[in-house]
Amino acid sequence: MNLFIYTASDIDETFLADWKNLLKSSLWTDPFLTPTWLSPCVSLYPGRYKLLVGYCNGTLVFLMPIETPCYGSIPICCIRLGGHISSEQQRMGIVRSGEELEIIVHALVSMFSNKNAARPVIGLDCLVGEDPLAIMLIKSICSRGWKKVEHPGKESPYVKLESDFETYLKGVKRNVRREYLRRKRKIEHDLSVERMIISSGEEVSYWLPEIIRVEHNSWKKDTGLFCPKFRELSSRRLFAMAESGMLRVFLLLSDKQLIAYDIEFMFEGRLWSFSVSFDAEYRKYGPGIDLQVEVIRYGFDQHIKAVELLGGSQSYKSAWAHATRERSSIYLFPCGIKSAVGPIFLNAFKSIRRNFG
Repeated sequence: MNLFIYTASDIDETFLADWKNLLKSSLWTDPFLTPTWLSPCVSLYPGRYKLLVGYCNGTLVFLMPIETPCYGSIPICCIRLGGHISSEQQRMGIVRSGEELEIIVHALVSMFSNKNAARPVIGLDCLVGEDPLAIMLIKSICSRGWKKVEHPGKESPYVKLESDFETYLKGVKRNVRREYLRRKRKIEHDLSVERMIISSGEEVSYWLPEIIRVEHNSWKKDTGLFCPKFRELSSRRLFAMAESGMLRVFLLLSDKQLIAYDIEFMFEGRLWSFSVSFDAEYRKYGPGIDLQVEVIRYGFDQHIKAVELLGGSQSYKSAWAHATRERSSIYLFPCGIKSAVGPIFLNAFKSIRRNFG
């Protein structure tokens, strides 16, 4: 197998067709590994975000997003496998069904262990326990003397959609269910509310300014997906998802004015959460929970498999979820000075971020 690193200029119509065929032939994938999600990021940040692709006899059999981080404008000798900005992917990459993982792992290890090039620190952030490619790659690299450092990652809650919505609701803890119903009655008594779902590019064009306004009026003002730093990327992704038919945006309005939204992607029989926010002025009504439950209700109505709430395991998510998928952040340090001092710097950096943000 031959590996190549692709940038935005390599993503032409032929490659997109190969990418889509690879998705169809893969045993597992998710929206964060599709061209709809990844292409906007590769285009906007060509120096940092790329695609690692593998071909066998002219056929695309492997694709994985990669990141080469920078501190400001200074590149760091590190490569992050399997993720781009705000990705919540559950596999490192896409592998064609029937393809031997050993061949892919051998090619990856050969590339990372090239004696004629500086060997980078490798970072992985995915559901390692459920990803056979990640398990095999980590084992193979560590057998060559690399040092592994593992940190717990975000726990991703999800709801299995079995039976029907009413049965599911009865299974939620009584105090959680009662509080939800109390707030639902209150918001419908105090306000003239309307709930709606949008999915087209035209609807996104109309509502996007309101979505940005609501996020600005929330606790996510400076860190959300529509803050100035990420607004262009998130907007492009919304329009791309709408064009592909994957977008579902749940809106909660009061007197025709948006007060909360929940952006979801419909893909492979699952709903995947992208962004949820509400105007802080309406916090007492629990508008975020209101829409989250509407998303779950919609999932039952559409007879899909699950709702992936993603993000962290905050109580407002875990109280409604059946289980969580545990992610790990793993760093692999090559032999030598990086293996000796790298983990020390990594732990110090993690401590600073944890204590000072």
